[in-house]
Amino acid sequence: MAPVAPVAPITDEQVAERMAARMEEYLGNPNHPDLIGHPDGNPVTIRPVIPDPTTWAARWAEGVQRNADRWLTGIQNPRANFRDAAIQKKGAWANKLQAAIAGDFYAKGMAKVNVDQAIDTAVKIGASGFATGAGLRQPKFEARMKDIAQPFAALTATVRQMPAATDADNDNRALAMIKGLRAIGKARRTG
Repeated sequence: MAPVAPVAPITDEQVAERMAARMEEYLGNPNHPDLIGHPDGNPVTIRPVIPDPTTWAARWAEGVQRNADRWLTGIQNPRANFRDAAIQKKGAWANKLQAAIAGDFYAKGMAKVNVDQAIDTAVKIGASGFATGAGLRQPKFEARMKDIAQPFAALTATVRQMPAATDADNDNRALAMIKGLRAIGKARRTG
């Protein structure tokens, strides 16, 4: 039966009827042309699901280079505030963290780190690349220092007022400084 061009949009029921009729044809004829294909037509090129690692890495690098401007535009025009979105997902973060702890993901992941490759990457970035990247973070560093300047000065003043006549006194001063710095860090992260 030759297909007839519809004069009106076909309904879901009509689509289902046509599909059921075609399925009956397929079940009745395992050599149906739709199932066998068309050897004289345009053959589909079958290739590996993924490329070899070298080709894959090269394509990734090309994509990074090609899309760098898109990345910059995206950073400047975010779909959402990344900080607020992250805070809203803290429950998911906690669940994934517990799963990571249970699965020992940290140690397993670190065991896969290629130390020589990491050093090679750092050497390629070089001292000037490191200095440039760090320099760009100077405002962030300054803001952090503003947060801790007053509590650090207060802690230092307190420790300097402690006795310093004996080794035990100096041990107490050192311990007080360590504990105080930990408290400042914790307050900065949680306050």
